[in-house]
Amino acid sequence: KDRIHFAFTDGHPHVEPTNSIYYIYYQKETFYNADGTKIRDMRNLPVQHKEADLVYDGTKDSVRAWIWDIAVDNHNRPVIVYSRLPKKTEHYYYYACWDGKKWIDSKICAAGKWFLETPKGKKEREVYYSGGVVLDHNDPNIVYLSRQVNGVF
Repeated sequence: KDRIHFAFTDGHPHVEPTNSIYYIYYQKETFYNADGTKIRDMRNLPVQHKEADLVYDGTKDSVRAWIWDIAVDNHNRPVIVYSRLPKKTEHYYYYACWDGKKWIDSKICAAGKWFLETPKGKKEREVYYSGGVVLDHNDPNIVYLSRQVNGVF
């Protein structure tokens, strides 16, 4: 009720070939890591990527990532769903949650390729946009997603 949760990346996956996923929260004019460690207050901005929690390290595997949703569980712990994009035509959905001590990052499933149907003769501009994955904000253990099965989302 009094926190704002943030998940963010290094940039758009078209620009950043090793996009990582980061997390912080804001409460009472101060930014914190998931474990409650103070990062900095509003008088001392900006927050640097290296100060935030590293949920997924895109540089480790040289794979792009893109955030889809963030929610909190019944213990007020953050949950993030996102996609990893090793190839333009190969997307995967992941579920990351803070267990109170560390981030647990798990693969959900293959997502297929980009969502948009590219008109014949045209080049697809958004090859890193998957079908979509979101959390049920009343129960973030429930995930809704769109993935490609037999060529159809």
